[in-house]
Amino acid sequence: MITLNKMLLYCIPTLFMLLSAALLAGGTWIKEPLGEKHDIMAQMEYMHSLIDKKEWEKASDEYDNVEASWETISKRVQFSVERDDLEAINETLAKIKGGMKQKDTSIVYPELYYFYELWEQLG
Repeated sequence: MITLNKMLLYCIPTLFMLLSAALLAGGTWIKEPLGEKHDIMAQMEYMHSLIDKKEWEKASDEYDNVEASWETISKRVQFSVERDDLEAINETLAKIKGGMKQKDTSIVYPELYYFYELWEQLG
């Protein structure tokens, strides 16, 4: 008969290993939005459409939403993706912000498309 101590001795480490493996392999589903507020791709696409229309003030407001979403998402995915990927997204967002302050689409557009590519490959 299996005692409680033996059962805990095998179950707890096994459960821990399974949860760790799920966390490390789950970058794709961890990055998905948990609510409308954190749907970073929808926010980026909306910001992109505002930039197309040259509505820089509204795009800047939407950038603030993107930044807040990324702050939340980056904490969730930090253990399941490479650090270089997180830093690349941070750099890209900073370049987008700078291009928007300059109101220069030649800076913003390449960074937007680079962000889309990074996001697809994340996880």
